[in-house]
Amino acid sequence: DFQTLRSVLDFLLDNLGGSSAPAQVATPAPTQVASPQPTAPAANAPSRDELENFLINFVVEQTGYPREVVDLDANLEADLGIDSIKKGQLFGELGEYFDVQPDGTKTLDDFQTLRSVLDFLLDNLGGSSAPAQVATPAPKQVAAPQTTAPAASAPSRGELENFLINFVVEQTGYPREIVDLDANLEADLGIDSIKKGQLFGELGEYFDVQPDGTKTLDDFQTLRSVLDFLLDNLGGR
Repeated sequence: DFQTLRSVLDFLLDNLGGSSAPAQVATPAPTQVASPQPTAPAANAPSRDELENFLINFVVEQTGYPREVVDLDANLEADLGIDSIKKGQLFGELGEYFDVQPDGTKTLDDFQTLRSVLDFLLDNLGGSSAPAQVATPAPKQVAAPQTTAPAASAPSRGELENFLINFVVEQTGYPREIVDLDANLEADLGIDSIKKGQLFGELGEYFDVQPDGTKTLDDFQTLRSVLDFLLDNLGGR
């Protein structure tokens, strides 16, 4: 009996007493969309003077030389005593303060002077030649590692090994189980000369030990060679 919608409608009207006038349906109010908030401008890039001041301060802190003798064009190692280990530490600090690191196409050997480091920073950070408005960052405060051994005790072999493996895991994202103490740091684990220098910077902070002037980063090809150096100098068991 209900062949059309109208026949169904008529049935409903007869039984419900509804009006045949078209229903008044309120039009939904337009959705209120908040205006996009402008993004806050990025912090100003450090100026050339600020970067230059940072680099000179690093050399002064590492060597004790007066600022006036630190020449941007002096050879870092031969003239300023910044060996490959300290140079790696410098790039570690630059990464922390300015979030910039050389890519895999550059090594520490590409940076022979402070000016070469400054040019790299200016190319990657866009610093201007305007006078610095921001004070050079203070040296970072590093908390002493928490260990179960008494403070006066030398770190154990296990603690040192754990420290070295953790460094590689943090730098590379590799799972701990594939970090072999005898693997080549650069070829197998991706720890290039810059990261290797950063490692020795951290070892100096945590354990107050650094290779003397008779050793360079090239003398440490594996984590085991670093571990042996630490055991010899810290007396770990």
